[in-house]
Amino acid sequence: MNQKRTGIGRSRLSRALLLSSCLFALHASAAQQASVYYEDALRRFDSKDAKGAIVQLKNVLQQDPKHLAALVLLADAYLMAGSAVAAETALLTATKLGADRSVILPKLAQALNAQLKYRVLLDQVSTQGLPPLVVAEILVYRGVAYLALGNLKQAEQTLKEAERLNPDAVAVKVVQGTMMLHQGNLQGARATAERAVAMAPNDAAAWNLKASVFHLSGNAKTALADYGKALSLNPEYLDARLGRVGLLMDLKRHQEAEPDLRVLKKYAASEPRAAYLIALAAARQGDAEATRAALAEATTLLDQLPPEMIRGNAQLLMLGGLAHYGLGQPTKARSYLEGYITVEPRNLGARKLLASILLGEREYNAVIEMLYSVAGSTSPDPEALSLLASAYMGMKQYQRATKLFEQAVHILPNAANSAIGLGMSHLGAGHIDEGIAQLQDVFSKNPGQAGAGLMLAATYQRRGEPAKAVEVARKIIANDPRNLTALNLLGSMLAAGKDRAGARAAFTKAAQLQPSFLPVQINIARLDLAEGKVQAARKRLNAILKVSPDNPDALLQLAYVENRDGHSAEAIRWLQRARSGQSRTLTPLLYLVEMYLKTGDAKNALAVAQELETVYPDNLTVLGAVGQSYLADGSVDKARATFNRMTRSAGFDSAALTRIAELLMRVGAFDDAGFALKKALINNPGYLPARFTMAELDMQAGRLAMAERRAGEIRSANPGFAATTRLLARIYMAQGKHAAAIQEFRTALSKEPSGANTLALFQAYIEAGDSKAGIDLMQTWLRGHPQDSAAQSALAEAYLRGGQLQLARTTYEAVLKQRGKDVGVLNNLANILLRLNEPQALNYAQQAYALAPGNPDIADTLGWILVRKGQAQQALPYLRDARLRSASNRVIQYHLGVALHTLGRKAEARRELRAALAAQGNFAGMDEARVLLQQR
Repeated sequence: MNQKRTGIGRSRLSRALLLSSCLFALHASAAQQASVYYEDALRRFDSKDAKGAIVQLKNVLQQDPKHLAALVLLADAYLMAGSAVAAETALLTATKLGADRSVILPKLAQALNAQLKYRVLLDQVSTQGLPPLVVAEILVYRGVAYLALGNLKQAEQTLKEAERLNPDAVAVKVVQGTMMLHQGNLQGARATAERAVAMAPNDAAAWNLKASVFHLSGNAKTALADYGKALSLNPEYLDARLGRVGLLMDLKRHQEAEPDLRVLKKYAASEPRAAYLIALAAARQGDAEATRAALAEATTLLDQLPPEMIRGNAQLLMLGGLAHYGLGQPTKARSYLEGYITVEPRNLGARKLLASILLGEREYNAVIEMLYSVAGSTSPDPEALSLLASAYMGMKQYQRATKLFEQAVHILPNAANSAIGLGMSHLGAGHIDEGIAQLQDVFSKNPGQAGAGLMLAATYQRRGEPAKAVEVARKIIANDPRNLTALNLLGSMLAAGKDRAGARAAFTKAAQLQPSFLPVQINIARLDLAEGKVQAARKRLNAILKVSPDNPDALLQLAYVENRDGHSAEAIRWLQRARSGQSRTLTPLLYLVEMYLKTGDAKNALAVAQELETVYPDNLTVLGAVGQSYLADGSVDKARATFNRMTRSAGFDSAALTRIAELLMRVGAFDDAGFALKKALINNPGYLPARFTMAELDMQAGRLAMAERRAGEIRSANPGFAATTRLLARIYMAQGKHAAAIQEFRTALSKEPSGANTLALFQAYIEAGDSKAGIDLMQTWLRGHPQDSAAQSALAEAYLRGGQLQLARTTYEAVLKQRGKDVGVLNNLANILLRLNEPQALNYAQQAYALAPGNPDIADTLGWILVRKGQAQQALPYLRDARLRSASNRVIQYHLGVALHTLGRKAEARRELRAALAAQGNFAGMDEARVLLQQR
């Protein structure tokens, strides 16, 4: 019977695979055309034909907008052509698609440097976790940035470190020479420039340095010749062209500068230095109209107009700040207001406006620095005091915030915002009773003050007093029956209390009052889903999206539905749509991080998490997502640093600190985890989860006797806590006491027959070397629980470890039938069938790739199967993509090397094979890599 069922299943599966193969073939045709364009672009790029390469790469991206290799090469081509802005765009797109940091960051540093975005470069281009030579390359650009910003000491230290990491880098010499020019050391700069030219006689930057030395030395003839040499080596080298134009204009040889100015106008008008020179040239020729036009073009760029052109004009600066603020453009407004305050530092109105912008950007220190003097004034402004208090509250300095809010309330007792802020500061400091009392006082004195009432209701709800929360919400509604926010809040609280009928009544009333009030429509959809009315929920959510196409809550709920139905890729598409919209709503983006991690796409998970961190730098959930994304991406040190930041931000929240300790344990930071747990137990010594995790920590840290003692104490104090039995079993396993461990796991299973306990006992049998008992246990469990896909997967892995490939195959196929298209299962099946030399391996790999195209391991599996099937040309795009996403993966380097070698691309193949063999340790295929490398 079992074989018959398997046969039917395979028949259905074969039809599904055939359909998948046909669909994939359509995609593959376009992919192969893209590959033809890409390989031609690569040849053009190697021949220094940047423009031709750009044309072909755009053709690639028309075929496949997510072609990672094309985006990276396009950035290189743009950099070669002097189009740094376009290069940055391509690189950021590649980063979002999951390109490896070690590939992207040096190029991004180059692009930012070319645009004079020095602060951005220093803030966003980190060297942490990168290979030494890549670090050296980035440090050169960081050195340039420090130099441009006037930090000569930091520039010197940075360049010395770059030189230590790569003594042969001519770029280090170029920047060191430039720094000497800034210091007025012309003799040293000249000697360094001569050495740079000797090291790399065809390096345009070296010749540009030499030209700059002679330019500043007053030797115009030699400077012009050297600028010309630099431009002959690289006609797109902007610095050399700008230098030559500047020198010719200083010499009043405007006619000779005109050809270079035409080039700047055509190719670099959006570059601030070029725009300034164009404007200056027009001004010197007395052409006022052309001067205005050039300056107007420059002002279209954000903050790139030379500062001296507007510095000191208080009227224009203030007008610009007010206009941009009124248009809802706080970033632009900020730049104007900061300029204004340098001119008129005593204008409190401008400082308050700028402070409100800085608060929105969470730059609390800047707000405090700007308004600190207000608190000591003889007649302080209450609005400024409230802003200052809000900054302290943002920094979690609640005591200072409370005093300032109290001062503001004293000056202006009827200022509700200050009174509510005082209540919020009490709550933030953990003084819940004081916060509630303050909010109650505001609300009781003025029941129409809905803001205080809503905050009070939410506080009661969080405190676990839902009846009081509902009572406050009903009072708000009694005072204002048309308050949609209160009705929506009431419905949400009733839904949380399982009063779905009451919740629906509140939501329906709000919807009747204002059908376009989307939050309540979202909540009705949530209620529909909770009641199993999936189609009604879908209909409502899609209706919301017709009105509000980027509504993050609607997109999130649709993503939940798709993920619940096993459609991970569709769920991610909904969440990507939420990300591409204007809203930075936290929950859908956190869920997107979770989905990327679930599908193995660590690069994109990290990109989204880091975006969130810029907006929510102190949010523990966001920091947790950042840390876990770093961990999935292999950046363990960064993950650890992030988790430690969470410990500092968590205060004495026992639950949060326990979760943070668990994260720290995942990265092996046992001392840090211990600190977090001790902190968790300071205010709550009996907190069971923290005590339990402390025992877990001791076990993982190898302190097994201590772990056993702690677990025993927990069992004695909490005999009904079943998790302790499993913990003791794991401790016994770590001690090598397999029989005792198995007995504990059996006890746990008898008390709580569950898949988790069955899996634990199964693993104990496997680790004890009794795989037969483990397999028998799992087979018995599955006879009674055939839908337990986790158990099926564990059994399949046991078969695989035992070399029973056919059993592993059939078991994974059963898992696939239950779960639908699961990326990991599909990839495992593809690799098993490759080992079995089965043609269906390709179909499974194609399905896995369709679900997770951003996963380098999935792309590598597909590419490698194609290579083994004699389709190396078709494999190349997948292997190149995998290589860019996981630049240090030696197996991927080896697979790409084999594909290139098969195609006769011997030089490229040798580069990849050398890279694979350069690192320490072994990998599958190492011997073949050595053999291929020796072939010519």
